[in-house]
Amino acid sequence: MNKGFRFLPAGPAWRHAWREALDFARTQEDGDVLVTGTRVGAGGEAWIRERLFEKNPLLLGQKILPWRDFVKGLARAEAVARGEGFREFNEASRRAYLRKLLSQLSESKVFHHLQDLWPEEKFFSSLLRTVGELRLAGLARAPELERAQAALRSGDSVYRETYEDLWRLLFAWDRLLPTLGQSRHDEASLLSLAAESREAPRRIFLLGFGEAALLEVELLQALARRSELILAVDATGERMEAVKKGGDPGDAPGLLLLRALLTGWGGAVEFLPSVASDPAQKPVPLLLAHTPVMEARAAGALLRVAREEGGPGRWRVILPRGLWASPQTEEAFLEQLGSAFSPSRRSALETGPGRWILQALRIGPSGHSLDAVSDFARLLGLTRSKKFSAIPTLAMKAGIRRGAREWEEKLGGGELGSEFLALLTRVTKVFPLNAAPAEYEEAFRRFVEICGIARFAWDVPDASREREAHAVLASFLRNAAMLAASSDLRMEFSAWVREMELLLGLGRVDGEGDAPEWLSFHEPGEWLPPDDSATLFLGMNSGVEPALDFTFYLEEEARRRLQGWLLRSRSGDEESFHRWCRELLASEGRLFFSRATHNLRGGEERAAWVLDALPVFPAPWPDVPLPAPQDPCRPTEDFHPGPKEGMKYSATLVSGARQCLFKAWVNLVMKVKDGSAAPELDVPAPSEGMLLHHSLRIFYETKNGRSLRDLPARRKALEESVREAASGLRLDYYMGSPQLLELQVQGMFRRLSHFVENDLARLEEFPALSETLCERAVEGSLAPGLPYEGRVDRVDRDPRRQRFVIHDYKMGSTPSTREVKELKDLQLFFYLDAWEAADPGWSAAGATYINLRSLERNQGLVEKEENENYFGFSGRTGALVPTEEFRRLRAAAREEILRLSREIQSGNFPVKPIDPDDCASCGVRAACRIREMAMPPPSPQTGWAAAREEILGILNTSSSKVPEKRPPPSFSPEQSAALSREEGFVFVEASAGTGKTTVIVERFLLALRRISTSHELEPALAVERIRAISFTEMSARELQERVSRAILPEFGAAAAARAVGHITTIHGFCRAVLQEFPLEAGVHPSFTVLDEIQSAEVKRRVIEAFFLEPTEEESALIRAVMEEFSRPAAEKAILDWLARRPLLEADVDLLLAGGRDGFLLPTAAADVA
Repeated sequence: MNKGFRFLPAGPAWRHAWREALDFARTQEDGDVLVTGTRVGAGGEAWIRERLFEKNPLLLGQKILPWRDFVKGLARAEAVARGEGFREFNEASRRAYLRKLLSQLSESKVFHHLQDLWPEEKFFSSLLRTVGELRLAGLARAPELERAQAALRSGDSVYRETYEDLWRLLFAWDRLLPTLGQSRHDEASLLSLAAESREAPRRIFLLGFGEAALLEVELLQALARRSELILAVDATGERMEAVKKGGDPGDAPGLLLLRALLTGWGGAVEFLPSVASDPAQKPVPLLLAHTPVMEARAAGALLRVAREEGGPGRWRVILPRGLWASPQTEEAFLEQLGSAFSPSRRSALETGPGRWILQALRIGPSGHSLDAVSDFARLLGLTRSKKFSAIPTLAMKAGIRRGAREWEEKLGGGELGSEFLALLTRVTKVFPLNAAPAEYEEAFRRFVEICGIARFAWDVPDASREREAHAVLASFLRNAAMLAASSDLRMEFSAWVREMELLLGLGRVDGEGDAPEWLSFHEPGEWLPPDDSATLFLGMNSGVEPALDFTFYLEEEARRRLQGWLLRSRSGDEESFHRWCRELLASEGRLFFSRATHNLRGGEERAAWVLDALPVFPAPWPDVPLPAPQDPCRPTEDFHPGPKEGMKYSATLVSGARQCLFKAWVNLVMKVKDGSAAPELDVPAPSEGMLLHHSLRIFYETKNGRSLRDLPARRKALEESVREAASGLRLDYYMGSPQLLELQVQGMFRRLSHFVENDLARLEEFPALSETLCERAVEGSLAPGLPYEGRVDRVDRDPRRQRFVIHDYKMGSTPSTREVKELKDLQLFFYLDAWEAADPGWSAAGATYINLRSLERNQGLVEKEENENYFGFSGRTGALVPTEEFRRLRAAAREEILRLSREIQSGNFPVKPIDPDDCASCGVRAACRIREMAMPPPSPQTGWAAAREEILGILNTSSSKVPEKRPPPSFSPEQSAALSREEGFVFVEASAGTGKTTVIVERFLLALRRISTSHELEPALAVERIRAISFTEMSARELQERVSRAILPEFGAAAAARAVGHITTIHGFCRAVLQEFPLEAGVHPSFTVLDEIQSAEVKRRVIEAFFLEPTEEESALIRAVMEEFSRPAAEKAILDWLARRPLLEADVDLLLAGGRDGFLLPTAAADVA
């Protein structure tokens, strides 16, 4: 067959396709080419080339090309044949093309949600989610494209490795932009030229094609019309035949591609035969792990065991998407592996940008050496202007060897040389000769701004260099900040550079840090070459299947997830796993599957059996904590406010401190110091839990409910208990009406009826627990100077044996037994010790949580020997522990409670939550800002802030409808006088309709022009330095509209949009500041602003409480007031007094001097107002 398709069924193993591709490459003739797709990868190409030349090292002329290079070659040949110029889009051109595409699509609202997605990874990830919107906008036609959309979106995130696929997707769907010219070729024109090329090869073998080929069906069909095209499909021969006959391909990319190629195809088609697997081939050893931190530790430990026990000589690791995105995951893997290399990032100084930055630092005050300046020019070649990249060549031609004088003499004559020397001179003056590290840090930030290094993202030549450059810059900034925080000693500039080198990894003692020969890495989705390497899979969703049959050690849930795979079961236990692992590594391969227990948010709760069974090796490097920043308004890791006087410790406080000491401090102190919440704290409305606890105390103790055998009598006693509790809690006042109160009482009665009947039935089974005490206060001392207090919900006692059981009621979520055993929850331990101290001679038999909704009570900690006497739990209940274990856990908890209490007493409150996943729902998240701690402080002219402004500026200013510039308004002399004064305080007083708002708008514009010019800032950044504050919401909205309308024609939509956010009311401005810095302002992070209605309601409640529950001092005052006034008149006077309090506090005698009339309407105070 000379033309048409020949489909090779690769099957799930792909071994057949690799062998056929290798044979094709070895027997290539003129006009043959082996084309590799995205699923082959660099490792696969190296495998082919290594085996291609191993038998005949002199074998030359074999064409092995990646798909994109192959297409580019065909397109270039066609362009030359037509007599046209050929220039492919580079990275910058692609970005510009995308921006043009986005601007022309702006009116269709297709990309409206991209406005706030300024980090580039998120920006391009969102393009995949836009596929559906593009289709609705009429930009897609074939169902294969929709299939490609689903395939491309199947991953958890978009990597740079799929960047090319994304561009194919965008340009294949582009139907809006005209031809860009014959000399510049985008993705669509490349595909078109390649399809029409007259230089098609004789035979083409396509290996490793995945989802992206679905978008290039037309090109593949065009090639098959002129060439013999052999395509390896990742499917079996049976399934391929079914699709050929019209069967459903499902979601398999290979079968989808097959169906698309056969649709409308009238040429030759041949299906090559399948090849059975070699039964003599040994299975490939695999480990399939779940990929979070604990599983990465297990994987590293297994690899270390394999290496030390003489296992397979070479391993390859299949990484899941995003595994190394978390530094904690990578560090866990390396810690157990024990190797001095990093699979995801090298030392900053092992990269080109890192070396260039360091050399640029050496320019400093020490002079312009040839090497330093050459690397500095290369650095600038990534940033501001590509023209500076020619400086090293010019210097070489000019014969420059060293010193600033030669640079000035031999390059100073030309325009390029003068411009470069001017920049070089500015850099030289940035760094001092002798200074403290903090000064050098600030100088480095100025150096970054001068050179434009922060703009790597928009100017570097390729995606990998872009990512590398950003990582390098972040590493320099982070280490400069660390050095500044750790030392305040002055040092020479050269000494500071040497310190930076050490921190950045130049002075390591563990070798070069390259990956050892026995370990290699592959990306998910790659077709693995068929060699004898042991393979470590990390990730259930990696999209990679094993190459051969295998046996397994598998949990039942995993068995269901891996249905359809050829599995042979093996039993085993965790204790023998380590020994079994060594045996397997020395003989034949197996699959090890590990699964950790996770909570609903995806956080790990318990390590998997792999980690439990493998030995845990000590970390080879000590952890280096992040330094605490000097600026108090920047995020902090450690907070030291000092001890709080007169504080008593409680179970709630200590348990909260166990979760996070910083959170415990905020909750403790803010309840006292938060003035905005004081009225609510002074007069708290009784909660449902308070009513429940009071009702049960009255029923069990006052009504003696346990002795009531008659059901109607028990129900009557319970209802009376609820009503008495409601009366004692003043629910008649808080509920607002008898009807609402009755609903509350009846609802609580129905809820408690089920619990009481269940509880009394259980107590009858254990008559030894004859005493029930409810709502008992306990207090004492944990240690000298550490007093505690608390209230135990319930204690059941056995008087004969003097044993007791603690019960704690829960209305919502209940802590688990595992959390109790792991000392994550300390409340029960606290109550056990407190009650033993309060009731000498009695000993604890256990403590449990009782969920009043589900009636479950099997979570807690119980002596197993006392189970029959007091609990009756199933023998498999986790709460049952032997006596020795019970005592050991209590002793460990006692030490932990004492440690946390002393930590609180010392005033040390580090931001170190026990479970970082809890931060997402933490109520004090805004105060600690833990997610931002590791980030370098933002600067408006550096980093992603500048990139974000560029995106927003392009998206907004390129709109098809740009408002015309307004003519300059005319102003009266008085208005001109108000506008002419740039600094100081300007007070304008005028009647309505005279143009005050117009003057404010014009002053806003003048300020924006002045700031953007004097500080060389973009308007969207300059507007950040201007604030306009109004009194009412209505006036603020009017000012926002008029300012934005005035800014838009001159400064663009980005500046206009930013300006709207900086025009607020007084309370809006204050709220924004407090929400950003709650800790520094001394308010609770979850504060709310009361409107007038809510504020009036709070005042009313305070006054009601003042009259209902007065203290002794308040009672005397109330009697005196009521002798003179009626209660309504007194309430009105108090409200009036509260409103005038800021004016009256300075002179109370002024108020009292008015007598009775003055009290109700203080004329003197009114005059003052």
